[in-house]
Order: sequence, then C-alpha cells, then structure tokens
Amino acid sequence: MTQVTIHDPNGTAAFVREGRLFVKAISQTALEDVSAEKGQAFSYTSTYAATAGQEILTIQNLLNQHMHIDQVWLSSLAAAVFSIGPVASGSPSGTPITGVALNQDLSKVADTTAFGNASVTGSAVVTDAAWLGTGVGASQRFDLEGAWVFGKDDVFGIRCDTTTTVYATVIVHFDAID
Repeated sequence: MTQVTIHDPNGTAAFVREGRLFVKAISQTALEDVSAEKGQAFSYTSTYAATAGQEILTIQNLLNQHMHIDQVWLSSLAAAVFSIGPVASGSPSGTPITGVALNQDLSKVADTTAFGNASVTGSAVVTDAAWLGTGVGASQRFDLEGAWVFGKDDVFGIRCDTTTTVYATVIVHFDAID
C-alpha cells in the first residue's frame, strides 16, 4: 500500500483522522487574494473642485500585467454626474498621484502613472463606458469586482460632467496575463 501525504500551500501536512481528510475552504475575491499574497492591490484618491467636463483622475497601467478595476467610489458637494471608462486619446498629464498599497505589510509601489487632485490635461478624453450620479453629499460605489480589465499602457479615467467639488477613489489590482 502506497502512502500519500497531501500538503497545503505552506507545506503543512493535511489533517487526517480515522481515515478521513479534513480540509478548510477559504473563499475570497481576486482583490483579496492578490493583495494578501502579492501586495498588488492599490487605492487612488483624488479631490478636486471640478468644472463640468474635466477629467479628474486617470490611471495608466505600466506593467505587463492586467490592471483590474475593482471599485470606483464617487461623492460630491452638489448633485453630480460622472463618466468613467477608458481614455480614448491623448497623453494625460497634471498633478501626479500615487497608488497606496492595500497590503501595507508588503509595501509594494504601484507601477502606474496616475493624475488627479486637479484637472487632468493632455486631450485625455474618457470614452463614456458608464455614468454614475451622486446626490448632494452622497457617496456612490460602482463595484466591478475586477471585471474591467486594462492592458499595458491602457488608461482608465473619470470625468466630472458637473461643476462641483468631487471626491474619487479607485481600487485596482494587478495579475499576470495568461
């Protein structure tokens, strides 16, 4: 009879009692997994007194990996409408912002070029892939669970279509291209 030992990812032998294998399943999102295991999840935040039609935040993926948009959080001082989507043309520029690692233990740095906290210039035209509205002082969350994917050098952007002070946060994670 051949004896087989099953190990978990940490190399610990599986627990067997009375001929039965005991396992524990852990369910987590791709964002949680990539953040915990690789430190490749980041948050980008922009606050700006926008004029209608201004891009308020852009994130360009510089990695040879997929950049997944997990969540977009928007709020404003007045009722506002936002357009979010890929940047269709131009090279965004403006005030640089830095992605903050969600896993502070690994302290990774995001390999992106991001602009916010001011008008993003450079003919950065956001293709209207989705519209979001906020009420006065209300916050709106757009939960994509990583389904929106951007390749190397692709740019994600947010445009405010209303004149008001806006607050935007985008949560992203990166994973290898299969």
